[in-house]
Amino acid sequence: MQYQKTPVSLAWSDAKGAAVYFDHVVPADMVETMARDAEGPQYAEVLRSILPPSLCTEPTASNLTGLAPQVTQYLANYLVAFPHILGIEELPQGESMEDRARKQRPAVQAAYTDYVKATGIDPQLMSIYGVNLLSGAKAADAEVSLVLSNLDLIDTSRLSWAQIIELRRDQASRTELQRLRGLVYEKYTNFDPAFIRDKLQQDIEAYAKTTKFWDFPTRRSVYTIGLSGGVSTAFADALGLAIFGAPIGTAVVGATAALGGIAIAVESRRREIALLKDKNLVAYLIRAQKLAQGQ
Repeated sequence: MQYQKTPVSLAWSDAKGAAVYFDHVVPADMVETMARDAEGPQYAEVLRSILPPSLCTEPTASNLTGLAPQVTQYLANYLVAFPHILGIEELPQGESMEDRARKQRPAVQAAYTDYVKATGIDPQLMSIYGVNLLSGAKAADAEVSLVLSNLDLIDTSRLSWAQIIELRRDQASRTELQRLRGLVYEKYTNFDPAFIRDKLQQDIEAYAKTTKFWDFPTRRSVYTIGLSGGVSTAFADALGLAIFGAPIGTAVVGATAALGGIAIAVESRRREIALLKDKNLVAYLIRAQKLAQGQ
């Protein structure tokens, strides 16, 4: 899997966050898309607003949701496996929620595989969202990462789907919000250290300005960029020279610097998909996880 700048994201969790930063989202954990305010959009409208065009269309008399059959099938299997989402607290014949999820796992996995394939997009060309980067990693798969601290990022947990759908209709604002996230994937011709520092500062300021324009709630956050996959080595080297005086690599792991009020560090981190059942029901989609990782 390449963690690169792509328009489509496989969202293992935080579909709202993915919807802010990516053109299209393929959510694995459907819980968030089902939640709505009293006057908010229905789940089908939410999904139509974020799914790739291959998975949805305008509703018709024969397809009231406008969702592709693979989406509907995955959602149906998902709800059978996790009925508490619908407010069901007890199952017949003494079946526990844990037993139900375990029994339904093969069907959910198979439906998810079909759902991803129906996008028509190679999972290798999708970005993964909702993946943790663990600090202090010493595993073989650990990677050098750029860590930006003290950033005021949008608190997507406090946004309604109505707000997100409205934002998604404003391409200019979305582009401004995406600039910081896509910083290391741009095609640069100027690697002058001063230019790189200015570019980073401008992207941070553009993000803050857009967030303020929309009056979105923020929280002080840490943004971690894994410098692997499709990241430009030339840019990573230029960024290191501009901020740390040396190309970013294992030699500068542990280095820190500041740009304005933003703390910048280089750390070794390992990617891990959050699979805690109490936080992410995709804990039961291990096979689908391997599919998305190209294994």
